[in-house]
Amino acid sequence: MKKYIKVLSLLITIFLSALLFNANIKAASATISVKGNNSVVVGNTIKITVTLSSASSLGSWDFSIGYDTSLLRLTSSTAESGQRSVGYVTGSGQTSKSYTFTFKALGSGTANVYINSAEVYGFDESLMSVTKGSKSIRIRTQAEIEASYSKNNYLKSLAIDGYELSPTFDKETLEYSVDLDSTVEKIQVSASAEDSTASVIGDGEISVIEGSNSIQLVVTAQNGNTRTYTINANVKEINPINVKIDNKTYTVVKRKNALTAPDNFEETTVVINNEEIPAFYNEITDYTIVGLKDTTGNIGLYLYDLDSGKYTLYKELNFNSNKIFLLDTDKIPSGLEKTTIKINEKEVEAYKFDDNNIYYIVYGINLNTGNKDFYMYDSEEHTIQRYNISMLDKLTKEKDRYLSIVLVLSCVCFLSMLFLLIEVNKYNKIKNEK
Repeated sequence: MKKYIKVLSLLITIFLSALLFNANIKAASATISVKGNNSVVVGNTIKITVTLSSASSLGSWDFSIGYDTSLLRLTSSTAESGQRSVGYVTGSGQTSKSYTFTFKALGSGTANVYINSAEVYGFDESLMSVTKGSKSIRIRTQAEIEASYSKNNYLKSLAIDGYELSPTFDKETLEYSVDLDSTVEKIQVSASAEDSTASVIGDGEISVIEGSNSIQLVVTAQNGNTRTYTINANVKEINPINVKIDNKTYTVVKRKNALTAPDNFEETTVVINNEEIPAFYNEITDYTIVGLKDTTGNIGLYLYDLDSGKYTLYKELNFNSNKIFLLDTDKIPSGLEKTTIKINEKEVEAYKFDDNNIYYIVYGINLNTGNKDFYMYDSEEHTIQRYNISMLDKLTKEKDRYLSIVLVLSCVCFLSMLFLLIEVNKYNKIKNEK
C-alpha cells in the first residue's frame, strides 16, 4: 500500500512540476512586432514601428533590425544605436517598449524590414524566448501606381424615377432622351458606375424647366479618364414663345424659379404675346431683363425693350462695388483700336492702345448710378476704374502740338545745317582760288 502511495505522490509531483514549468515558459516569452504601411512611392519616406512586448515585466533587451538596403535607406531612428536597440527598465511593471524607424524608398520592388537578432531578459533576469516579426513593403514609382489604376469609366445603370429613357440604357450609348409632363419641375436621376473605383457626378435631384433640358453625367475612372452621358429631358411646353436673335432660336422662360435676379434688379413681370412673363427691373437704369433659353437648354438673361420688343444679351461686369453693363458706342477715343477681350470669363468688345499694353477701354453704364462713361480695365490685376476721356483728348492734343514743334525744329535744324554746308563750301572755293 505504501508503495502505491509513493508512486501516486511521485506522479502528482511530476504533474505539478510540469504545470509550473509550462507556466514559467509562457511567462518568460516576448514578441517584437514590426508594423507600418504596406506600400510607399519611390522617393518618399515610410515609418516603421517596432514594439517589444511581453505578458510579464521586461528587464533588458538587445535587438537589431535588418532591411533590404538596395530598396530602403534608414534616415532616422528613435533606437539607442540606429538599427540596434540596447535598453533596460528602471522598475518592474513595464511590459512594452516601442521604437520608430524612418526609411526612404530607393527603388521599385518588395522590401522587408525584420528583426535580425534579439535577446530579451525579464525583470527577474531570466532569459525570455522571443518571437521576431517582419514587415513586407511594396515600393512603386508614381508612374507604376498610375498605370495600375482602373480605366473603367462606364455606367452600370442609368434611370429617371417614373420615366423610361429612350433608347434603353446601354453602357456604350452616351445620349438619351425623355419626355416629361408640362407640370414637372424636378426629376430624380439615378446612376451607378460599373467600377467601384470610379466616381459619378450629375445624378440626384435635377430641376427642369419648359422645353429642352440637357443633363450631363460625368463618370471619372480611377486613372482620371472621363466619359459623359447626356440625357435630353424635354418638358412639354404649352404655347412656347419663340424669338430669333442673330438667326438663333430662343424660348422665353416662363418659370420664375428658373431665373436668378442680378444685383440691383427687382422682380417684376412683363407681358409678351399676351402672357405674363417673370422679369427683373432696375429703376436707376430703367432696364428690364427677361430669361431666354437656347435649343440646348442653357438660360441667359437679356435686356427687353418694352417698346420695340428687341432683346439684347445682358453683359454685366462685377468689380466689387462697381457693376458695369457694357454698351455699344460710336465715340471711339482717338488713338485706340477696337478688339475683343475676356473679362470675368465673358468675351466683350474693348479698345486698346497697342498690342503691348495691359490696359483696355470699355464703355458702359454704372448700374449703381446710371452714369454712362468709359472705363479702363487692368488685364493683369483685373480691376476697373472710370476713365477720363477728356484727359486723353487733352494729352492727344498736347502730343500732336509737341510733335508739330519737334517737326518744325527738325526742319529749322536741317535748313541751318544745309545753309552752313553751303557757306563752308563757298569759303573753301574762295580760299582755293587765292
